[in-house]
Amino acid sequence: MVRLESLVFFAQLAAFTTASPVQSTQGPQNNDAISKRENWNLDDLNKEFKGILWDNAFKDCNAGQLDKLIYTTRAAMSMLDLPFGDPEKKKEYKYTQGWNRYFGDYQWWLSNGFQDIEYATQIEHNLVQVQKYPREGHSSSTSNAKKIHFTCNYKAQVDGEKLCSSGITGAITVAPQGSSFERWTIAFCPYFFTSDKLKYLEDRTKGEKTTFAHIGDLDTYERVLAHELMHVDIVSYKPRHIEDVIGKLTPGGADLQIYGEGRCRDYARRDRPKANTAVRHNADNYSWFFLYYWFDVKWEWSKAGANADEPKTNNQNVEVASTSFPKNERDLQGSTGMPYGCTRHFLPLDSHFHPVVKCDYVGGDFTSKGGCDLTDQCRKPFANGNAVDPACVCTCDGKQTPLRDDKCAGFAGALPGRPSPP
Repeated sequence: MVRLESLVFFAQLAAFTTASPVQSTQGPQNNDAISKRENWNLDDLNKEFKGILWDNAFKDCNAGQLDKLIYTTRAAMSMLDLPFGDPEKKKEYKYTQGWNRYFGDYQWWLSNGFQDIEYATQIEHNLVQVQKYPREGHSSSTSNAKKIHFTCNYKAQVDGEKLCSSGITGAITVAPQGSSFERWTIAFCPYFFTSDKLKYLEDRTKGEKTTFAHIGDLDTYERVLAHELMHVDIVSYKPRHIEDVIGKLTPGGADLQIYGEGRCRDYARRDRPKANTAVRHNADNYSWFFLYYWFDVKWEWSKAGANADEPKTNNQNVEVASTSFPKNERDLQGSTGMPYGCTRHFLPLDSHFHPVVKCDYVGGDFTSKGGCDLTDQCRKPFANGNAVDPACVCTCDGKQTPLRDDKCAGFAGALPGRPSPP
């Protein structure tokens, strides 16, 4: 039997080829029927989720699959909202067992200087972005290229291999690659729809209560979706791409894919009493944080004395499907500095007498008028003056491009010898 920790959801940085789902019950394929499916209206869903495009799901998914995706997405929003809660009553999620378990004790981040504090702020930034993007979408573009496309078209191939080649793969995130595939897509595999290891968050919550030590047995469709959303670069994460990391659970140990609740937990506390700053790169740590936080609130684990530091489990031999583009921890390239939209406030201090970090919704990646990538430093002039920030970088088709190139137009501030852009 496949253990829960073996569920694999990985990002394919490659092109996507269209095909039909293999299940016998197909959704309607004629254009007149696509806008309405059973109880669902396509236009209404696209308005409800401004960051998601449902058109392909309406074409590719059968009735049961479409129901599951819609129910899952709506419930996932409740799970992603919970750490933020009512501004007047919310828990400070950095000091909860969930944060400690999957990102490491917040004190560890504070004890190693400003760089680690900035790294921790990247995590907070990412939590805000994934909470907002599905519903609010891109702040400056309504283009379908800035929406996350859902599909059940799991027979499609990348480089001659089926997307859902492993029987234990729940979903795959596919990144655009040139003109052959222009949109970020999450493809949901047969395992997502048929596995008895996944349940709806609502059903888990209404079921028999268990202790925090059994969080790995409480996996849900909503957590799977949260994992995949963490891979989508247009949401504007920091560092830019959130990986499926290959790392060591102990110094000198074997390189392992950091999948599953147990490995994510052990990876976060590997370097204690210092923070393992690489956790901010790993998608599964974020998704398990959201799920743990949900049950911590709903079942009051913290009040019952839950301790996220229980003994390690044997996470060395967990069965996982191999990814096509795993990222080794030693190859991760992080970014320094406070993420755009995040500020530290020294007055008033939080309940633990530390500065308060506030991260606003950025609203997606920042691109030029020519469709090139611009760094966050391009969003506003240097030192609030009129000149472009010297750290502003334009990247077109994977290559750094001079800001004077017309394709890079759209950055804030003026270049030397040029007037400020309108």
